Amino acid sequence: MLYREGEIVHLFSTSSRRVWFGLAAMALIAALVAPAADAAPRSAHDELQLSGVVNTGEDALAFAKVSVYSSSDGSGSKLLGSARTEADGSFSLSYRAPKRADGIVYVTTTGGELSGSGTSVPKKFRLASVIGVPVDGQTIMINDLTTVASAFAMAQFVQGKKLRGPNPGIQIASQMIGHLVDIQTGELGATITNDSNGSSATTLNSFNDLGNLLVSCASDADVCDDLIDLARPIRGARAKDTYRALVNMAKNPWQNTAEIYGLVGSDAYQPGRDGAPDGWTLSLKFKGDPTAFAGPGNIAIDAEGQLWVGNNYVHESGFILPDCASDQLFKLDPATGNTITYEGGGVDGVGFGITIDPTGDIWTGNFGFKGTTCPKNPASDSVSQFASDGTPISPDASFIPGAEDHMTGGGWTQGDVSWAQGTVSNRNGDIWIANCGSNSYSETGSVTVYRNGNPDDWFVIDDDGLDKAFDVAFDT
Repeated sequence: MLYREGEIVHLFSTSSRRVWFGLAAMALIAALVAPAADAAPRSAHDELQLSGVVNTGEDALAFAKVSVYSSSDGSGSKLLGSARTEADGSFSLSYRAPKRADGIVYVTTTGGELSGSGTSVPKKFRLASVIGVPVDGQTIMINDLTTVASAFAMAQFVQGKKLRGPNPGIQIASQMIGHLVDIQTGELGATITNDSNGSSATTLNSFNDLGNLLVSCASDADVCDDLIDLARPIRGARAKDTYRALVNMAKNPWQNTAEIYGLVGSDAYQPGRDGAPDGWTLSLKFKGDPTAFAGPGNIAIDAEGQLWVGNNYVHESGFILPDCASDQLFKLDPATGNTITYEGGGVDGVGFGITIDPTGDIWTGNFGFKGTTCPKNPASDSVSQFASDGTPISPDASFIPGAEDHMTGGGWTQGDVSWAQGTVSNRNGDIWIANCGSNSYSETGSVTVYRNGNPDDWFVIDDDGLDKAFDVAFDT
């Protein structure tokens, strides 16, 4: 995940070898969130209906086997139901409801014939579509694009034949697919084609060419074999089929990029790339309101996989530059891109400092950004605390009477907080605050610690080696 002015970038890749080292990819975010409470099991006698069409490129995939699985049954490898497609690629089937209501349902294909030529597809050619939480009577499309989207979004949860992982993580990952493709129509998703992505980025081109790669494989077994070989991890097993080869690409996007691009022989999906990428990553930008969500600084992820975002600064009417400190905190739903805004608690130009303590409270470091054209002077001397539902716990900010251009009194100021940047909770709930500015303890920087998250129980680390302390990390 990357941050730029007014936007957040989702990376549908799990590699830490490229320039995103240390930054969480969206599928990895989903994999790391804590498990949710157990959901009630379904009756073993329930049956659900599913219908749809299977295509590859411009060809229907006739007489292919369509198989339904769930992450909650046999670790994602137990067959729940199957059917054969008709000559036009259509299918209709009944399948046993997953044992658990929160199980993720997915569909794969094996075999089949291309409707245009009547030739059989290679044995290792496999399409897929992750449905998510099932809905009775659902109609879907299974094609090259749904396969690419399913592989990249679910990569962290695919282990050989199995698809498994804790909730809500695996559910969030399944919801990422809709940003790339509409599984009901098989057409490109709304997010990948919007103004923030589409022609203004290369993700759409890469996504289309990954689809073209599957089309090329459908009529040429050598392409399938080469893809599986080139996508094999350096220390890992060779994939059994094309879907899992794409999963390997998502996990190792830097590997054999030019050679894999050289296998693309179809132009069924356009626009494609003009050359090989540096890595087969799929990133999407989510832009906020430029007058509010104008400078995301850092992100914390809660137990439900929701993203809490600090905001550096904000545009205000009449100002030439976006240079006044923001007094807002945002929560972003990774599945929808929707944002909820919270205020109060003394939030004031959050920089790099944002954390979630073991109780679920959100803490921010109020650095207090300010540009030359902003008439307000931030206090830059506090951290803020919010409950998990966004209710502010720390005091609100106020202006100094008679000096309305100066703010004071917001957030927790105990421990001589000064230009707070990194704000980090340890497993005990102690809040460590990197003071980038000077205070009564140090002219070069210090660290304030609130024991057990109590602002009134604090101590300061003012080691001479600290110079504009920026962040805090723990080795365990």
